[in-house]
Amino acid sequence: MNAEDWIRRLALAPHPEGGWYRRYYTSTNHQHYPSHNATRPSASAIYYLLKAGEFSAFHKIKSDEIWHYYTGTTQLRIYVLTSNGNLEIRQLGTENGALPQQVIPAKTFFAVELSGISAADYALVGCTVSPGFDFADFELGDKADLQARYPQHAGLLDKLCI
Repeated sequence: MNAEDWIRRLALAPHPEGGWYRRYYTSTNHQHYPSHNATRPSASAIYYLLKAGEFSAFHKIKSDEIWHYYTGTTQLRIYVLTSNGNLEIRQLGTENGALPQQVIPAKTFFAVELSGISAADYALVGCTVSPGFDFADFELGDKADLQARYPQHAGLLDKLCI
């Protein structure tokens, strides 16, 4: 299967941060989370796909997020901006030292791109969020603001912000 086959099979739609997604699970258990100042499901999960030429732009959410690698022609490179301004580069996949799961801590700016460079490359992953995801908890990174805060990463921020 290729990226377009997966998009059709899983009924994926464009995601505001880039790539393709569909929520396939939302917990029926809801509770109030002081960290979110709101009631949220205890967990949610999506399918997420990146294909050649796409990326997940720098963003953050108020919940922890676990990325799970499923399949594809290449792995993913996750760029995490730490609270002290360092950049962590994590590989999501199953080969060459990559890990099949990566955890992104709550309130942490990160972006994702494909490791491969072929026009046919893609990666299909899952993202599990706890407490469950709500777009009210989503913040797309502002390029100018992030470059002012992290000037040492200005080139990467220019490339992976929208």
